[in-house]
Amino acid sequence: MTNKEKFEALISDTPSNALEMHQWIKDNRHWLRRSRAIVRIVLVGLKNRGWTQKEFAERMGVSPQQVSKWLKGQENFRLETISKMEAVLEVELIEIKSFKSGESSTSEAEVNPQE
Repeated sequence: MTNKEKFEALISDTPSNALEMHQWIKDNRHWLRRSRAIVRIVLVGLKNRGWTQKEFAERMGVSPQQVSKWLKGQENFRLETISKMEAVLEVELIEIKSFKSGESSTSEAEVNPQE
């Protein structure tokens, strides 16, 4: 078999979705960046406690495969999951800003519009 034949054997007939994937990443970069930040904090928490992903999964009540998906960025975190991670790891993963006067440029009327 020639090098050309070997190369042609490697080429897929299935069209690539690389452009679509690139656009999806571009469109979702804001939450993907936050997701990666959460993963970094979780990994540091696991390292500091000497826990394996399997031990973390047991404490979270999920499968090790689910934890693997989270840490690879293959799943979008739900608030419920983030809250449980915070409780298990005893760390704050996200901060919710309050709307006390002087602490935010958003007015109370914008948060609670009148009907």
